[in-house]
Amino acid sequence: MKLESQLVLTPRFLHLVPFLGVVLLLLTFFLLGSSMLMQSGIRVRPPPSNSMLEPMPRSLVVTLSAGREPQIYLDDKPLTLTQLTLALEQKRSQGRQLLIRADELSAFGAVTSVTQIALDKGYEVVHATTPASNEHSQPSHERAPR
Repeated sequence: MKLESQLVLTPRFLHLVPFLGVVLLLLTFFLLGSSMLMQSGIRVRPPPSNSMLEPMPRSLVVTLSAGREPQIYLDDKPLTLTQLTLALEQKRSQGRQLLIRADELSAFGAVTSVTQIALDKGYEVVHATTPASNEHSQPSHERAPR
C-alpha cells in the first residue's frame, strides 16, 4: 500500500535562513571586534586627557604598569630598559610608530626613559590617554570631596 502525504512543502523563504545567519555573525564580529583592537593584555589605567589623535593601527605598543619601578612590556612580554632598546632596534622594520600605554600612577622617570629610548631609535611616539571626564577636567585640589 502506498502512503501519500497531505503536507505540501513550500520552501519559499527557507533559502534565507543561512544568509541571515551569516549576516548576523558578521555583524556580531564587527561590533565586538572593533573594541578589541589595540588592547594589550596588561591592565593599565592611562591618565585622562582632552586631546585626541587618529588611531595608529600598525604601531608597536609598549605598556608600563603602575608603581615606583614599573614593569615594561612590549607585545605583552616583560622587558628591562636594555632589552627594550634591543627589541626596538630589531622591530624597526615593522613600523616607525610607537604607542606608550602607561598607567597614570607609573613613575614619570620610567615613562620618560621609555620615550627617550624610542625617540633615539627613530620612532614616532604617542602616549595613550583616556577621554577626560568632568571629574578629571578640574584640578585635584578643586574637586569636591566624596
